[in-house]
Amino acid sequence: MSIVAVGTVFPLVFAIQASFNARCQAIRCLGQLKGRMMYLYFQSKAWDAKYKTTLAGTISKFSSDLGIAVIKSLHRKDAESQHGCYDLISEVIATTTDKAEEKIPPPLLAVLSTTFQQLLMDLEGVHEVRDNETPKGLRKFAIFLICVAPITLAPYWSHYCDSASGGEVTQVYTINEVLIFLRRI
Repeated sequence: MSIVAVGTVFPLVFAIQASFNARCQAIRCLGQLKGRMMYLYFQSKAWDAKYKTTLAGTISKFSSDLGIAVIKSLHRKDAESQHGCYDLISEVIATTTDKAEEKIPPPLLAVLSTTFQQLLMDLEGVHEVRDNETPKGLRKFAIFLICVAPITLAPYWSHYCDSASGGEVTQVYTINEVLIFLRRI
């Protein structure tokens, strides 16, 4: 029985731990994504005041649109919803670069492009975690465990019930329960 318990508990614990780590990674990537969008907005407000650009309005609309697009792409797995995020990012890169090129110094423009690059990496991190196979693997393992455990534990359970009650009724009952279980599958 201890072999079955070890063979059941350890893989299950590792699968749950892997799912939890993936969740933590997704939350970290979403937090970084949100932080970078906030940084872009506040930086563009500062540039509007200092360099007389009009980036804050563009970045503000982009941030809200990207937030909605990310939520949609996480709930759906179609390519169109994911491309919506990339289309928004490419559009805002083109718009801000055109508006800022002649007014913002090149080192600050490099900071802007680096922030967009990091924004894309965070977005990819979120999608990577969502597409990870950990939850699917955990589900397959649970189904396997539910289907195999009654069959493998039937002799042990029959022996235990037989020694506790002292009769042959338990063996018939055990075989009957296993057959009913297999019939449901």
